[in-house]
Amino acid sequence: MNSPGWREFARAPFDTIPCHRHIMVEVQGEEWVLEREKEAELKKIEEAAKEARWAAEREAEKKKRDAKIRFLRDL
Repeated sequence: MNSPGWREFARAPFDTIPCHRHIMVEVQGEEWVLEREKEAELKKIEEAAKEARWAAEREAEKKKRDAKIRFLRDL
């Protein structure tokens, strides 16, 4: 039986509870915490970029569909 380790829960953002970041700095060191925070920030940026791309694709599809509808109406 596998038990979840503390590493699963030691993820950024470390501000879920007031002293969590301070505790993680004491346990793992500041470099470890900064690295995890950087990874979390990059992940947020990547997710925002994906969402923006999907929104642009949806908008393009909607415009394409509307153009087809207008074309068929004009026939």
